[in-house]
Amino acid sequence: MQPKQLGLTSQSSSIGFADLVRVAAAISKQIARDLAPIWDVSGVVTALPDPAAIPPGVWPIFIQDDIGFADAAGLHLTDHKQPFALVEAGHTWSLTASHECLEMLVDPSGNWLIPSAGVAVTDSAIADLPHQKFEYLVEVADPSEEQTNAYMIDDVLVSDFYTPHFYDPEVSPGTRYSFSGKIGRPREVLPGGYLSWWNPMLNTMQQLRWGSGPEIVDIPGHPSESARTTLRGFIDSKTAGRPKLSKLPSRSNEVARRDRRAAWLSVAAAHRGATYALARRITSAVRPPLPSADDARAVLANNVRQLTAAGGTKAYIGWRFVNDWVTRARAIVVWARPAEVDAVRNRLPTNLGGFPVEVRRDPRPELPPLPNGALRFHAMAEGTVRGEDSLPPLDGQTFLREEQPDAAALEAARHTKPHVQYAPPAGVSLDRITENMSLTLHISPEQGWAQLEPFLISAAQSLTIGMYELTAPHIDRALSTLAAPETLKLTLDSPPERPGKREQTVEKSEQDLRQGLRQRFNFAWALSGGGTESIGNAFQTSYHIKVAVKDDASFWLSSGNFNTANQPVVDTSDTEALTQAVLDHDRDWHVICECPTLAQTFKAFLLADFTLADDFATNGAAAMRAAIAPVRLDFPLEALGAKRLRPKKFFAPLVINRAVTVQPILTPDNYRKPILDLMNNATTRFYMQTQYIKVAGENDPADPSGTAHTDLLKGLTGMIARGLDVRLITSEYQTKADLEALLNEGIDIIDQLRIQTGVHNKGIVVDTEIAVVSSQNWSGLGTWKNRDAGVILFDAEAARYFETIFLHDWENLARQAVRP
Repeated sequence: MQPKQLGLTSQSSSIGFADLVRVAAAISKQIARDLAPIWDVSGVVTALPDPAAIPPGVWPIFIQDDIGFADAAGLHLTDHKQPFALVEAGHTWSLTASHECLEMLVDPSGNWLIPSAGVAVTDSAIADLPHQKFEYLVEVADPSEEQTNAYMIDDVLVSDFYTPHFYDPEVSPGTRYSFSGKIGRPREVLPGGYLSWWNPMLNTMQQLRWGSGPEIVDIPGHPSESARTTLRGFIDSKTAGRPKLSKLPSRSNEVARRDRRAAWLSVAAAHRGATYALARRITSAVRPPLPSADDARAVLANNVRQLTAAGGTKAYIGWRFVNDWVTRARAIVVWARPAEVDAVRNRLPTNLGGFPVEVRRDPRPELPPLPNGALRFHAMAEGTVRGEDSLPPLDGQTFLREEQPDAAALEAARHTKPHVQYAPPAGVSLDRITENMSLTLHISPEQGWAQLEPFLISAAQSLTIGMYELTAPHIDRALSTLAAPETLKLTLDSPPERPGKREQTVEKSEQDLRQGLRQRFNFAWALSGGGTESIGNAFQTSYHIKVAVKDDASFWLSSGNFNTANQPVVDTSDTEALTQAVLDHDRDWHVICECPTLAQTFKAFLLADFTLADDFATNGAAAMRAAIAPVRLDFPLEALGAKRLRPKKFFAPLVINRAVTVQPILTPDNYRKPILDLMNNATTRFYMQTQYIKVAGENDPADPSGTAHTDLLKGLTGMIARGLDVRLITSEYQTKADLEALLNEGIDIIDQLRIQTGVHNKGIVVDTEIAVVSSQNWSGLGTWKNRDAGVILFDAEAARYFETIFLHDWENLARQAVRP
């Protein structure tokens, strides 16, 4: 038998080709495995990339956002009597697509009538009329079409259908009447389904419907009303109130069941893929070591004059990029002023001494030239700008023009503010604990504010907060109008933001809170080296923490700030709103923990930070403010052109109520050593999603635990060398120079790292057993001298939750492409 060819094609902005391929594969399996042996039909479903180009012989099913009107859904015929179907887009559209595919294959004409015993409704029950015969319209998925009868193939919801025995004259023990087995007798209609027939005695079409109960209704009109209407299409046009199977509620049991299956499959698929990848590496030749830079350095030294004549600003030994992604081939990189990039590229050969020459935009903001005309650039070294904007060390960097680096500004930025000695609170342990607690794990943008708002407004006595940014008007309003807490104690940084980046400034938020809470508000500007309102330097550049402790009993801890980018207001029940939120806002991980022991530990550190800042401001240091010029970054950074991708799904919070082992981690206190231990002890996989991974500068002394930032980088190298499944997701702030610096450190991240625009997270999952939620960026200062906080959750359920989210982002939102 020649198999029928069916094609899924999308005219919906929310259904991409990858979705079509996945659903087509599942329905093809349903046809071959489930339908064909029962109905003696055969068919194959394929995904069609272009709805305007339908190959000959293919019956298309069009997925549309708007099918026009209620009776347009379902089967139709062309002028040549070829069937096609329309399906409304939605997050469960596969269920309707399966329904239509099954019915098209069993009856492509839409007019097949099978005679069998009549039915009636007696005392709210369906009864046979054995002495009458109706002619039943063959609609194999309709009597059991309600979503509770659906089943899954892989992670795709598909429709139940009845068997030919559905038209048997009477019940026969052991007979299968529907694939699921939920239809237990001939001509039975399940709740939510319906059955249509031609009644020859009444000369009309009738239908048995099951809404609040079974009822039989006459179908008005006649199928000949439209030349293109099949009998099935006619019935569908007269059947109002049918469930929208393409748009089941996100909280329905069927969607939850599908999502659980999809989450399991995504994790299992990733783990299996890693197993095969490791097997390939072991089976094939051992990957050669990364090439040395010695020969490239010699070529650069011998061609400085030629590079200078071309008009470049700086040259160094980097790595070749193909399609905006790094390779294992060395290159000579030449920077040029933005307006001169094309000219410099045209003046230089594409290859020098066997090494490709890459000309890129000089990312450093240009400062006013010196009196002698020498160029001057912002140093953009770590500690002088925000971490995401800092430049890594460049191998063999060579100045190609007379240039005066901004060394004086660099030193001024490092030493302007008086140093204030930090000391942790006495008698507070950062050892791991195991206690009964409640954890609410969730992510932004879909659940951030939805969980944070009730946490904040439910405070009964006190809120103690340490925060890097508080610029979201909705969070400002929520805190300013708190009614219950007796005190709100806030230590807040004042990062050097570019004008207009946020909806409002941290200074406005501070003023609003003072006016709204009055005597109940205790406030201190954090002692951060980069803070524009800070008068001292206890934390090198940033008070980067994001922790709120409520009533000494619970705390909220996050990678995300109190700004709109990290905590947007979004309707969690609106799929389109959630999609837009992912496209417009940042990815962050959060945890709300009800555990007095841990809450009081974090509160002790927050109170120590507040007291340190408040005492320093009170004891005369405020008089120094006039002499300290705040440094704001007013220069424009290059446009971030990385495309944001659409999410495949959204993630509800996970609530855990039982004993959990947790270790608090803070910088500058104890972050590096526990994280390095996790890396050194990992046995199967290490997944990290973080804003960026920076290579520390030369002067990166070890912290008191004896662990340097470079040790963390070596930990990555070690895990890759041991054959672990290492996957790293960073944001668009991971520049080409940053990737080159990682390769210079021997970290072969070419296959292990992807870029996801909008990542603000700093989360880690190890061996599907341990998860880390924190605010520490991976830079020399981020893992040591700034103030940050996190928790290590030694819990497999928590790890699986965040691992599922990580793998969703890895597959759907992350790509190998970077900004220049």
